[in-house]
Amino acid sequence: MSEVICVCNGVWEEDLRDYLRSTPISSIDELRAKERICNKCRQCEPLVNALIAEVLAATKPKPSRRQSLLALGGIALYAGLSSASILTTRKAIAQQPATPSCGKPTPPQMEGPFFTPLSPERTNLIEPGMKAPSVRIVGHVVDVNCRPIRGVLLDFWQTDDLGRYDNKGYLLRGHQYSNAKGEFRLDTLIPGEYPGRTPHFHVKVQHNNGPVLTTQLYLPNHPRNTRDFLFDPRLVLTSRGSELRFQFVLAS
Repeated sequence: MSEVICVCNGVWEEDLRDYLRSTPISSIDELRAKERICNKCRQCEPLVNALIAEVLAATKPKPSRRQSLLALGGIALYAGLSSASILTTRKAIAQQPATPSCGKPTPPQMEGPFFTPLSPERTNLIEPGMKAPSVRIVGHVVDVNCRPIRGVLLDFWQTDDLGRYDNKGYLLRGHQYSNAKGEFRLDTLIPGEYPGRTPHFHVKVQHNNGPVLTTQLYLPNHPRNTRDFLFDPRLVLTSRGSELRFQFVLAS
């Protein structure tokens, strides 16, 4: 089922996909010059950019058999010439002490238009009368060497069960700080969907007035995930028993 991708101009996702397949478009600016889209609130820009990239990738010509063989030959030649240095490098690496690594820093995502500053400090966003299923999100905040970071600000916000943000108050909004072990815990509700978006949790993460990581977290195995152009599998919560877990990795 197609969904509205640009609410302000009433453009449907499937209609835009068909248009991009039939009309060569390489950028959102080029699209704006030809059609009325993404020219008002511009909140749909990430979705439209992702759709343009998707259609361009799908229509990119595949390399011929000869081009593929030539590329493989170049790789083989490079590997043969550098084999001695590779062995030397491996030996040197093996002699180095192992350093724990938690991978790359957590990827950022767009803030969106519904962030409200100065949310109350609390670890439980559930209030009487809320109907959506509850969930507990737990995890750690660490640096790239897996060292826990205490005192990190985590500011969460999300929609209610009907996909609505509270833009007048602080329902389903709250901030907290990681403890001495870098741990955090949030009791909240499963967020509702709204057009173009799979359920998600917004969060800002900041240590000692340093750079702010603004990102979003996603439910595991939700059927709408793959249809959301902002969805990033690196930001999926993992399920352990009745809890959902996530580890934020901040740049050192």
